[in-house]
Amino acid sequence: MAGYYHIGWYTEGSRGAVNHDYALAASSVRFVEPTPVGELPSNLRTICSVPFRTMKPIDAATTTLLRAVCDDLPDRTADYIDEIHRVERFVKARSRYSYPSWGRVGGFEWSDAAGYYYRPGVDVPKVPNSSKTHRWRCGDCGYVISNSALLKRCPLCGEMGTLTPMEDPA
Repeated sequence: MAGYYHIGWYTEGSRGAVNHDYALAASSVRFVEPTPVGELPSNLRTICSVPFRTMKPIDAATTTLLRAVCDDLPDRTADYIDEIHRVERFVKARSRYSYPSWGRVGGFEWSDAAGYYYRPGVDVPKVPNSSKTHRWRCGDCGYVISNSALLKRCPLCGEMGTLTPMEDPA
């Protein structure tokens, strides 16, 4: 699937602005069947064919044109959401968790959101988003987890913002 979330609201995430962490909420969303680059309007082909990794900043005019392409295609958002639920069920059937590295039995709900917001008055240290060893230790319970990226919540004790990378002793 391809598509967009139109950001309608944001706040600092649990790791704070010092770590460039933000919580986002969409005011609208639309997913469509991907369009081959060669079928895009000519003014979008070049910008969309340049390789990039994880994100690619684009200007407002290009964003408007890409959104128009998505808005002109049949809406597949319900199929996208159904696929998320299918993958959650598949993983849960094999591991007891819908999100094993998070220790989450079920999916995410709106009621979970507030736990991911920054809490004023909480001292938030600068923490890298990756670990060379792929190991993280919880500062509250001492649990060590193996994961490629930093998680916001310890999967054992459930505390937010307590994981720090463990590096090999040198």
